[in-house]
Amino acid sequence: MIIILLFCLCIANKNYEVYGSIPYLSKNEDLQLEKHLEIINKPPIKTIHTEFGRIVDCIDINKQLAFDHPLLKNHKIQLKSSFQDAHTNVKTHDISGRYLKIGLDKDSCPEGTIPVQRTTKEDLIRSKRLSNNFGTLTQFDTGSHVGSLMSIALYLQEVVWTLKHRSWGKRFDLQFAGLRFNISTTLFGIAGSISVYNPPIETGEMSSAYIWLSSGETDTPVNDHMYIHAGWQVFPGLSGDKKSHFFVEWQNSIEGTGCTNSLCPGFVQTSTKIYIGSPFSNVSSVGGPQFSMLLYLAQDPNTKNWWLRAQDMDVGYFPATLFSNKLDHASKGGWTGQTQIFGDGPSPPMGSGQFAGANILTSCYISNLYIKDSQRNDRAPHADEVHVYFDKPLCYDANYVDNLRDDLQRVVLFGGPGGFCGL
Repeated sequence: MIIILLFCLCIANKNYEVYGSIPYLSKNEDLQLEKHLEIINKPPIKTIHTEFGRIVDCIDINKQLAFDHPLLKNHKIQLKSSFQDAHTNVKTHDISGRYLKIGLDKDSCPEGTIPVQRTTKEDLIRSKRLSNNFGTLTQFDTGSHVGSLMSIALYLQEVVWTLKHRSWGKRFDLQFAGLRFNISTTLFGIAGSISVYNPPIETGEMSSAYIWLSSGETDTPVNDHMYIHAGWQVFPGLSGDKKSHFFVEWQNSIEGTGCTNSLCPGFVQTSTKIYIGSPFSNVSSVGGPQFSMLLYLAQDPNTKNWWLRAQDMDVGYFPATLFSNKLDHASKGGWTGQTQIFGDGPSPPMGSGQFAGANILTSCYISNLYIKDSQRNDRAPHADEVHVYFDKPLCYDANYVDNLRDDLQRVVLFGGPGGFCGL
């Protein structure tokens, strides 16, 4: 049985605390955690110890967690996309020629296997605590400032935590700054090269930057329809550390399902090098070296699966059946930065922590903006199709430059120091 534990994540620090110490685990609760780990962690063919202190297992590609999803029981894996993205001139290196390391670097998985970060008991403790702090919230308050709620789903047979473990935060705010489509349209793909930063995020905070597609009609990157996100994220409550990580998430509002990264069945990974949730070895610094990650999300016209590429390599895909075969195309999309704060206090920094200007050495940015339009042609967005948005100008802003430089082309710069943002 899959229990979808949706939305509104609390925070854990390196010791896996979530608004206080970890509650006492009974013998039965501990046993349940062990059973869940046996379900989530598939038998490894090879084990790799990473420089970040985590274990990555090389597992049979046909036995990955995705295929535990009931909608994917008879799914035939697609090993390679049946299309080629047209914008091959987009650089996968940063402006200084330095290469962004993502996934396995010095080691690799054998043919027929994929790398998956091993889920630990601490990961489950954090995730269960996250879900119980907010129950199973599935609706959106369209009248509030909360434009999106992040979802996380776990492949669990039952919830170990009970209401006695709740310790609520007093406030839950999200802020956005970026570029989006100002009209509903037909999109079959989106791409951009995101400068990767590691802003100082404390317990109770999150900061991210990503590309997104949605079937909804609202103006926020996340809504109560279908959506897919991909980018980087600093979120101690999810990762257990304060590093910047490669992340993906999706939502199917019809089934009431949705998931962040690989803690649930859904995303089908095909890469033998890049794995979801991977931390970055090198990140950009203000006024210093810049490192960017090229992401491309597009629908395969033959299978209708939504493929994700990073650094010109296939990472994997979101099967069409995950979205009840209703995400035939996206009607909204964009390139954005986002922050979250749980509890009282100032909002965290976004991007590089600097306000957007026109200097790519100081502001976080997404360059080489492309879409796959209604004719499935890869092209740049037209100026009258998109607009800049930021909802908390005291803390964050954004700036769009149609042709900043030949190698960067269209660029959206965004970010800010955070702080007390007002209403």
